[in-house]
Amino acid sequence: MDLPTLWFVLIAGLLTGFFILDGADYGVGFWLPLLGKDDGERRVLLNTIGPFWDGNEVWLVGAGAALFAAFPFWYATLFSSLYIPLTLLLVALILRGVAFEFRSQVEDRRWRAFWDWAFFGGSLLPAFLWGVVMGTLGRGLPIDKDWEFAGTFWDLVSPFALFSGLTYTLLFAFHGAVYLTLKTQDDLRARAEMWVRRLSWPLLGVMLAFVAWAVLSSGIFAPLTGAGVFLIALAAGWLWWLTRQACFTGHECRALAGSGLMIALMTVVIFAGSYPYALISTLDPTWSMTVHSAAASDYTLRVLTIVVAICLPLIIAYQTWAHRVLRGRVGMGDELHY
Repeated sequence: MDLPTLWFVLIAGLLTGFFILDGADYGVGFWLPLLGKDDGERRVLLNTIGPFWDGNEVWLVGAGAALFAAFPFWYATLFSSLYIPLTLLLVALILRGVAFEFRSQVEDRRWRAFWDWAFFGGSLLPAFLWGVVMGTLGRGLPIDKDWEFAGTFWDLVSPFALFSGLTYTLLFAFHGAVYLTLKTQDDLRARAEMWVRRLSWPLLGVMLAFVAWAVLSSGIFAPLTGAGVFLIALAAGWLWWLTRQACFTGHECRALAGSGLMIALMTVVIFAGSYPYALISTLDPTWSMTVHSAAASDYTLRVLTIVVAICLPLIIAYQTWAHRVLRGRVGMGDELHY
């Protein structure tokens, strides 16, 4: 594997890690006003992700920094083309962080209700927008021969991109509900499990439709497109079944791993389907940006590889340690900080 391909895979891995870890946070934010019947229960929900949510953002920062350093042309074209959705995404993430810190600063019911709904919106909107961004990456953008965006806003909201947004929203909501079956107890856990049951069948249908649409439009496994659809759909269904079985038999850790792998599978379909292109031009395929043409120099990639080889294991080790130390369930009798 050459260095540009290695870094393409690494960026895909960093984004996948971010979606799995922060996807649970988005899911908890989505369920906050729906599962929490009073302020105490909503505080319990927030405290399930309180020690982890800002650390999970490190994966997004790492993915953005890796994209900027390893693929400067890809970074420039992508961010200038997706300026509107990425700006909305940034605003929503800021709103979520502010809501997380502000809600418990004032002992007032209306104050806390406002920030609870702000946290809900700051979780739901990024989940949908990340799906739109991933769908746009898979479908391609109207970029010209100079790799400059030559389309309009409506080119960013294609049917596939919007369906991808719906898929990721349902995935994160399901992932968050599974996470809450692991981290809560009593009535909250029972309600979370109820929503896992309710969401599982709609999610399966949406996932299978997404896989078929993504694979058929991107040409992955070509010319064995039909076999590719079948294999990936089979993997998605198998992970879905394992997640349900584990969640409903008291193996919540396995269920969380299964829902995380479902998110990973959807993301891998997009990246694998677009390779060897970083950005596909919908105007003329010959204007598409390949992984190799968008990459930085070999010297830059070699230095970055050494840095990542040192830093990435430390990040993984720290987050693994943090989740292990704080692996218990959160209940009403615990000290609640948010």
